Amino acid sequence: PFLNCSALETIEGLVFNSYGSQIWYSAFNGCSNLKNVNNITGKIGREANLSACPLTAQSAINFINALADYSGTSSEYVYSIKFSSTTKEALEALGNAAPNGVTWLEYAKAKGWNI
Repeated sequence: PFLNCSALETIEGLVFNSYGSQIWYSAFNGCSNLKNVNNITGKIGREANLSACPLTAQSAINFINALADYSGTSSEYVYSIKFSSTTKEALEALGNAAPNGVTWLEYAKAKGWNI
């Protein structure tokens, strides 16, 4: 994990297994300068807390595209991804640009995730 890596600005690749990996809730705590995350492969399966990171809209989209799709399923688990307020604003500024014609945050919700 990248806990308290305040100097970290870019991650060039994250790999998750194809079944849906869990990002530890505190993995990105203290990453107050992390803006760019590129080349995410695999699926995020449980939760991700990126609220400390001022991610670009494209980096947030990269995370959203890596979320496992739980739409139409019921589960006892809560699937949650958290973004900073500036990242949410950047995503909302893109308008209805997600693959299903809604905002990227609505797209993540449609995949069964809490934002």
